Amino acid sequence: RGPAVINLQFEVFKRQKEIWYEFKDVERCVNEWQNRNPRTMQREDPREEIMRLRIRHIEDQACSLLLARRAVAAMRRRIVIALWFIRMACFAMTALMFGAAFYRYRNSPREIQLAFIVGSNQFVSGTAYLLAYFFGYIVAQRWHPDPVAVKLQRLLHSCQRLVESISDFRVETENDRMSVEEAST
Repeated sequence: RGPAVINLQFEVFKRQKEIWYEFKDVERCVNEWQNRNPRTMQREDPREEIMRLRIRHIEDQACSLLLARRAVAAMRRRIVIALWFIRMACFAMTALMFGAAFYRYRNSPREIQLAFIVGSNQFVSGTAYLLAYFFGYIVAQRWHPDPVAVKLQRLLHSCQRLVESISDFRVETENDRMSVEEAST
């Protein structure tokens, strides 16, 4: 018997951007804050303001990331427009090449006219342009919404809901809280 072999399995985690972890931390802080006894809180509690500032900081980061993603999306739209023009040029060249092949062999005998047209360089070139048209079409149809931008939009809405929940909690517990004079004694 040889030495025992130990199999270890390591989990691979894809680390998110820091903004997601910061949001989860703020969300946890707000939930813990709302579960505390409001009688131990001040009316204008600075801890709530700190949470609001942290949420505002997250919103600012998310907005800047979202603007960067929108710039990338605008570049993609320009590429799609350029592909459309390229596709139209390929389609026009296809029609031109097929027409040139037909025009070149229009006076040929009917029995061999199709063989001449299909075997001509213009027809081969037209077929290549047609393939280029469909290739551009397939590339243009691969567009899908940016998942990071969608997540950032959701994050912004969640931040707004957190600020609203802090405000609602403050209004609901205003009568139970201590005034500044009571807190200093």
